[in-house]
Amino acid sequence: MNKKFISVFMIGAATLATLGTVSSCKDYDDDIKDLQAQVDGTKVDVAAEVSKLEGALATSESACKQAQSDLEKAIKDATNDAKGY
Repeated sequence: MNKKFISVFMIGAATLATLGTVSSCKDYDDDIKDLQAQVDGTKVDVAAEVSKLEGALATSESACKQAQSDLEKAIKDATNDAKGY
């Protein structure tokens, strides 16, 4: 009888130990929705950004060409002044 009692006690303890280690699955839908909201909030219209950059590039190119022509004119004037024209 004593051995049966110890055996039942050990089986019960083993059963409780396994039930304590098993956990249920967590529902991740709320986490996924929160992350999707963060991604949607940081979306950038790529076409609009490319258009802005192309405009800035065109402006920079025209300013560079103007600066180059001004420099060439200044060099020409300095050379003519040096030659006494």
